[in-house]
Amino acid sequence: MANVDIAERDQTKEDNGDAALHQKHAAMLQRLAIKEDARLQKSAARRAGSLASENPNESTDRFVDAFSTSAKQLEQTLSSLQQLVSSEAGRSSARSDLDATAIRISELEQFLAEHSYFLPVYEVRASQSAVSMLREKLESVNAEMLPKKRFSFKGKANKIPKAIEALSVKVSESIRPSDSGARDILQSVQDCEGTSMEAAKHSEALSMRLACVIQDLEGAIVVRDLKEQEDSEVILENLTSCSVYIRGICRAMHVHKVKSCKIYAGPITGSALIEEVEDCSMMLASQQIRIHNAKKTDMYLRVRSRPIVEYTSDIRFAPYAFSYPGIENDLSVASLNQETGLWEHVDDFRWLRATPSPNWCILPEEERAAPVDGSL
Repeated sequence: MANVDIAERDQTKEDNGDAALHQKHAAMLQRLAIKEDARLQKSAARRAGSLASENPNESTDRFVDAFSTSAKQLEQTLSSLQQLVSSEAGRSSARSDLDATAIRISELEQFLAEHSYFLPVYEVRASQSAVSMLREKLESVNAEMLPKKRFSFKGKANKIPKAIEALSVKVSESIRPSDSGARDILQSVQDCEGTSMEAAKHSEALSMRLACVIQDLEGAIVVRDLKEQEDSEVILENLTSCSVYIRGICRAMHVHKVKSCKIYAGPITGSALIEEVEDCSMMLASQQIRIHNAKKTDMYLRVRSRPIVEYTSDIRFAPYAFSYPGIENDLSVASLNQETGLWEHVDDFRWLRATPSPNWCILPEEERAAPVDGSL
């Protein structure tokens, strides 16, 4: 009887061992099945992702065809607009078409940036050159929309001729009838009087073109009214910890070597070039803006083409926020009265990848400065 019990216990143990073995085997098979399912799912996901991300345009030939077609259409449009703005009647109707063309050029440039990662280097450079040519032609048409103001020379004293006249009187009063050498000098002075009048006019015109030069200042507050000097250039150079207010229209602006400054300016009918600035805040409205070697600077802009940056870092962009009495009329004259939204579409010429450039960003609304009133 005891032997039977022992045999039953052994059989029970064996059965239990077989059951545990079967359970372990089943668990192992289940784990393997789960792993295989996971592998298959990942493989399927990779295939699906690959198919989803496959871009039919990721072909150099396809890109070139699409880019060339768009560039050719834009060139034809600009040629038509150039003929249209040659007449006074066509300028008003061409403005909206110019705005739309500027946006299309920006879109073409963005198309190039998004596909540059798989294009050959020579193709990227050729496409960039084509975009640059389109932008130059656009600027040329814009320039024809804004004919330069003619200079007039009224209400100005001609100091050089008056000085010569006074000199000739003094010479004639001091010479003797027999003093032939002195009379030769007097005749020379009188002969150059007509020429000096032209020189005075040229000097006056030159001074008007360079009406606003602000340089070599520290801790200063500067206010300039350009008024009827729309064809002048504004030059800001070697400024530290200054606040500069420019009211009125100018033809161009050049900012060079400026640190810890606040610069507020009215509309610029041409371009603005910003070089070597640091820790500044600028409010500018311009047809075109290029920024080189700048860092830690906030740019509040209104532009008619995409801002361009090179060799920059920590640059933040926001919409234009400067005002003064009469600015709406000035913006209209400079064709900058409408907000294009291009201030936030920045081109970094040192960053041609499809990913966003780390050198600039949009200035958060909560950190933006309040609108600046320039009617000081």
